[in-house]
Amino acid sequence: MTDHLDDFFADYRAGLTPEIVPAGPAAVRTTVRRRRRVAVTAVVATAIVLVAAPVAGYAAFNGAGPAPAPGTSSTPTPEQTTATPTPSPSAPTTTPPPPNGRISRGELLAAAVDLPPWQSNAPSSCTRDNVRLAGESSFSKPWLMNLVYGDVDADSAQETIATVGCAPGEADMQQVVVFDRDQAGKIVTRAQVVRTEQGVLGWIIKVTPAGKGTVKVRVGDLQPCCDMSEKQVQKQDRTYSWDGTGFAQSSGPTSFPERPDFRTDLKITASDLVFTNDKDGNPHGLITLTVRNAGPRDTINMSLSLDLSGLQVGREGPGWDACEIVQPGPNERNASPNCVLKDPLEAGETRTFRFHVYTTSVPTGLTGTVDVTAFDAGVMGDLNQEDNQATFKIR
Repeated sequence: MTDHLDDFFADYRAGLTPEIVPAGPAAVRTTVRRRRRVAVTAVVATAIVLVAAPVAGYAAFNGAGPAPAPGTSSTPTPEQTTATPTPSPSAPTTTPPPPNGRISRGELLAAAVDLPPWQSNAPSSCTRDNVRLAGESSFSKPWLMNLVYGDVDADSAQETIATVGCAPGEADMQQVVVFDRDQAGKIVTRAQVVRTEQGVLGWIIKVTPAGKGTVKVRVGDLQPCCDMSEKQVQKQDRTYSWDGTGFAQSSGPTSFPERPDFRTDLKITASDLVFTNDKDGNPHGLITLTVRNAGPRDTINMSLSLDLSGLQVGREGPGWDACEIVQPGPNERNASPNCVLKDPLEAGETRTFRFHVYTTSVPTGLTGTVDVTAFDAGVMGDLNQEDNQATFKIR
């Protein structure tokens, strides 16, 4: 194709300079040769067009743009595309660690806290709102009994598990409360685990954390009072678990069986309280008491209570050693000696007690009484109370 182009440009130059072509036969031959070359060049150019046109069409159909002109090179123009912006990575979110809910006894006593509800028959002294707990048993407001620590809500941080009491009478009303801190460090009340309830649950004996989200509580059907034996309390272990909003019992018994009847039939007889003077004229007296357990059960706890019609006496002699708790105290006097016996009295057993006393003078015509009382768990009384008291003379 290059030779044809050379001939084309040679003819072009020849056309611009016809004057220099000699006339005659030589000029004729030159003209003929030129026309042939022009014809050949035209054919070649036509062929080039015929070849290039389909190529350009194909390229246009396929979106490749026009083909380059013959004899030139072309770098394809890259397609212009709309780039999708790459989102910049977001900063990682940091979850704050759970607050440290381990609160000391001193911190809890110094804070004003809100308490969950007490049992249904709680008096007004068992307050709930903005309470400053007492550090020991109090009849006027709730008090802090005990503290333990554990992860009770499964957040990998410890909380404070408190046993809180309210003492309107001989036995405490109780509840187990979880205290925690908020993110600002303030003491907050999280939830109640369990509470006492009249006729349902009478005593919270011990609280033990039992793993993430669980608390084990030893409970009793009643709380021993008035020197009642703990042996008569029905005890159970119950487990309470965190459910995301509060605590629910997850294992252990849910109720107590019906209480056994611990009543028995005690009978008492008494001799007269007889005084004699020592060599210095000081009166010393002796009374003999006989107690029989007529059954049907053993008596674990019982007391002997004397009423001496106002005669103030002090106790002496070894007979009072049978008492676990006794009044009057050493070197004291009163008119109502009382003895809580140490040992149980089995069904069918009879026991005699000899109590020595002293005083300054003995009025005439006095009469005294003595009562025997069983106060085993849950039952205050006797199957036949008419023979639980005896009368005697003081002389």
